Amino acid sequence: MAITTPFLKFLDITNFIAPGFSYAKYLAAYEVEEQKGFFPYEYTTSIEKLDETSLPPRDAFYSSLRNSELPVQNYDYVCKVWKESGMTSLRDLLIWYNNKDTRPFIEALAKQCEFYITLGLDMLKDAVSVSGLTLRYLFKTMPRAHLVSLIREKDKDLHEELRKQIVGDPSIIFHRYHEKGITKLRGESDKAVQSLVGYDANSLHLWAISQEMPTEHPVRK
Repeated sequence: MAITTPFLKFLDITNFIAPGFSYAKYLAAYEVEEQKGFFPYEYTTSIEKLDETSLPPRDAFYSSLRNSELPVQNYDYVCKVWKESGMTSLRDLLIWYNNKDTRPFIEALAKQCEFYITLGLDMLKDAVSVSGLTLRYLFKTMPRAHLVSLIREKDKDLHEELRKQIVGDPSIIFHRYHEKGITKLRGESDKAVQSLVGYDANSLHLWAISQEMPTEHPVRK
């Protein structure tokens, strides 16, 4: 969720926006006029490429990640920028692209932070995700008479112990496709599996909330 040192904290903006929200949509949501630029990522296979003195052709902007070419109007825009900015190498285009990648982001981020300030929250200090900010806002606005403490002050060490035990879902890359009679047993390359069983870790959430939860003050034994 975040990388923290004694002096710095690195946050991921994707933890503060809706899942799958693209950079372009993020800029549009905060009415940022300046947009992301374009650069031939896959064409630039070495640092020497940055010394090339002419703009690569449109097909050099092809993205295998998106499986798409750069639209003609976007390439024409890059050509216009190259000419009007007096660019002399691909390195100049990279500098332009990096600036286009950061200036709009900073503007959108500032507007997002201003929104949370109106709620009495510091987005960059109070939490590492939107869910954390939601929790902060809940406790800031909930009437004191409605607050419920499940652990007494003298048992606060138990609260910290419980927090240490909280873990997230499995964060691994699954090999999802398997087929009876074709997929081989692990460690036995010549023997195919005869049955398959799959488990969905997300289903554990539904199971967990159906269980009886502890109430009242803890009893030490």
